[in-house]
Amino acid sequence: MTESSLIAQDDLPPWESIGRRWKGLAVLLVGQAMGSWGAAAMSVAAPRVGSALSLPAGEMQLVASGFSFGLTTFLVAGARLGAAGQRRWFRHGALLLALSGLISAFALTWWMLFAGQLLAGIGAAILVPQVLSLIQIRFSGAARAIAVSLYTMSLGAGVAGGLLVSGLLMSTIGGALGWRVTFLLYTPVGLWLALGATRWLIRPEPADTPRLDRGGLVLFSLSLSLLTVTLSFGSHAGWPIWSVITGLASLAGLALFALYELSLARRGHQPLLDVGLLASSVVSPSLYVVMVSMGGYGTLVYVLSLYLQKGAGFIVLDAALTFSAYALSFAAVNLLWTKLPLRWHRWVSPAALAVLSLSQALLLTVTGPVPALPELLILLALSGLSHGAGFGALVARLTAMVPLDKVPSVSALINTAAQLGVFLGIAFLGGLYAGATTPNSPASYASALVLVLPVLSLLSALALLCSIWVCSRPRVDAL
Repeated sequence: MTESSLIAQDDLPPWESIGRRWKGLAVLLVGQAMGSWGAAAMSVAAPRVGSALSLPAGEMQLVASGFSFGLTTFLVAGARLGAAGQRRWFRHGALLLALSGLISAFALTWWMLFAGQLLAGIGAAILVPQVLSLIQIRFSGAARAIAVSLYTMSLGAGVAGGLLVSGLLMSTIGGALGWRVTFLLYTPVGLWLALGATRWLIRPEPADTPRLDRGGLVLFSLSLSLLTVTLSFGSHAGWPIWSVITGLASLAGLALFALYELSLARRGHQPLLDVGLLASSVVSPSLYVVMVSMGGYGTLVYVLSLYLQKGAGFIVLDAALTFSAYALSFAAVNLLWTKLPLRWHRWVSPAALAVLSLSQALLLTVTGPVPALPELLILLALSGLSHGAGFGALVARLTAMVPLDKVPSVSALINTAAQLGVFLGIAFLGGLYAGATTPNSPASYASALVLVLPVLSLLSALALLCSIWVCSRPRVDAL
């Protein structure tokens, strides 16, 4: 039986057609890829951006974390808004991406570029949660299986695309214009996504917008803002007293956010995040694994881009091609580990995290002033494979253990933890790395890796212990 005949067997609603449905899927997959594109593109462009705008390390850290900050802060809010109409909010997110491209491309100062990247992150946060929801709504049976497989591939493809296209543009065009054209790509792609959503994502949608937890959103945003300022500027200034005050204020804000969310839940309202789930003996350690694995990725793509370009003298495209070994391996393994015998699935995550910790430690042996390229590519590929398998298997295990009515709340926590990990990895460990380098000393970019890679390896080893704990439990405790 051919794929087209298999797909045609699915019942189509009156507003749908096979052609429109698969054109709509193309729009959704490109949107998802753009959500993964931003942080990767910024990391590759960071050395050029810093040189072109003469940015000190603190401002560069803030700009580099702008996309992740916007995505982390508004991701759950974007999912909540989607309940009022996924197509409508997908289109709004696409238009914000288009606007962010113009702001970033024509930025004259670091704060304009930060604003553009922040807006891109907010646009992605509104757009990305609608993708899987629309796939679930518009597809069924064999067609849904195909669509979800393509969706999984788009996650890694977006990272690889952000690395390779950005590297190609900046290497071909060169100078300050290269990174500006890279960010300008958001504009035509965002406009195409908005038009495609209008034309091909046709479906009756609810008219009322659900009540959004604005208080929780404000508290979460302000707390992360204080944390961003603290991590971006504190280390480079020698941790002065103001950075201690803002750091403590951010922690107090997060604690207040948790209390506020618990209060909302007790009164029967829908909180931004169901933080009460953190009391579970399996949810919290699982979220730690998610944060560490995604934070390791965010840290590596940022610091290795600086190391390869500033320290090893790679052109932008060569640096992007080098790290694409990680991204492509991550994308591939998410399609492969599920083919293993079912009895092995429980222990895929611990085994993968053991490999991840080891490969991160071994990276230090191949990243000297002159990188050992074959070994570096092998270790990056191993890191991507182990990250993808460890992350995917643990998330699958956790969502299978919790009660069905808690899966949406757990998924929201997983998505937030993943993006928070990327954000903290760039802002904190990336900041430590950048602060230990000297612009005119290529050797310093190699020696500074000793501040980052052992820490990542240790954090992954702790994640291994958490994964063993979660995977050894037969079921979740009462939630």
